[in-house]
Amino acid sequence: MQVEPFTYGLMGSVEGTDKIQRDGDVYTLTGDISGGIKVQRNFTVIDGVGYTLQGNGEGKGIDLSTRTPSDPLIINVTVKNTRIVNFESGIHSLNNNTIIGNYIADCGAGINIMGGSNNIIKNNTFANNISPISIAYSSGGGHVITENSFINGTFIIVWLSPHPTVDRNYWSDYNGTDADGDGIGDTPHFRIVGDETVYIDFHPLMEPVP
Repeated sequence: MQVEPFTYGLMGSVEGTDKIQRDGDVYTLTGDISGGIKVQRNFTVIDGVGYTLQGNGEGKGIDLSTRTPSDPLIINVTVKNTRIVNFESGIHSLNNNTIIGNYIADCGAGINIMGGSNNIIKNNTFANNISPISIAYSSGGGHVITENSFINGTFIIVWLSPHPTVDRNYWSDYNGTDADGDGIGDTPHFRIVGDETVYIDFHPLMEPVP
């Protein structure tokens, strides 16, 4: 199966599918889509309302990258309530965007941040990805990763970038205890590569985020 991208144009046009409905700046899926979506418009909301973008192990589920490296980065996009399954990169290239309430599974990188900054990644479930989140060349930093569930693939990659803020997430490989029963582990969850602590979640959740 060949995965063909659908495109939101710079003025908000939608090409290649009748399964997306537009209301102003909000684009809502009306059915499952075999393939990915390329967003080329700022200040946009993508609401999957539980529908699935289904890939074939290649390409990008939602591509926020620009046409050329010299173009300004796409900003202020919200992606929510979308199931993104089996892509090389589930969501690609973020800058000042919000990713909330999605299910991202069976991807090489669930979210791939290349050079962007100040992204909020919240209330998502990442399952069976090689890496749930990869951050590279993000000199501005400012990424917040909170209240997500990381299941069977929990290693966030941070490369040539400031450390993200990571707090109150569920990690399937966390082995800590919760003596007081408040739902938060008594010891931090952290990742060390070589001699460097890449990130620390001081309040790891004991149960997946609903």
